[in-house]
Amino acid sequence: MPLANRKGVLDPAAYKGDENMYWGWNTGYIFFKMEGQSDSAQLNKAGTRKYMYHIGLYGGMNTPTINNIKQIDLALSDKSSVRVKNNKPLLVEINADIMQAFTGAGDLKIAEHTVVMVSPFSAVIANNYAKMFKVVGVK
Repeated sequence: MPLANRKGVLDPAAYKGDENMYWGWNTGYIFFKMEGQSDSAQLNKAGTRKYMYHIGLYGGMNTPTINNIKQIDLALSDKSSVRVKNNKPLLVEINADIMQAFTGAGDLKIAEHTVVMVSPFSAVIANNYAKMFKVVGVK
């Protein structure tokens, strides 16, 4: 996508809010971002128990990195059929189960992994969250 078309949280030059999905220091996008507070999180320097997961990395341009890009295919249920008619919108309802980010290929425990960004464990989280989407309806 051309840079001029990247707006809001995807605009690497103009958007500087906490919701930003671009790593200026690592030149790339964050694919999955989850932050919060948990009694299980390790105490940080500020005296709070915040956790932070910013999962990016795409294999690297000049230097190889972990590739956390995930392509998923979502199947319709056996009973679903889709018939698209001219000028009629198609609505596909997709649910995301955030708990899938914590279980799957490897378990994510906040107490053990309070902050994950550029580390080998980011691949575990990426493999987990790739399984969190499910088609629940087609209209």
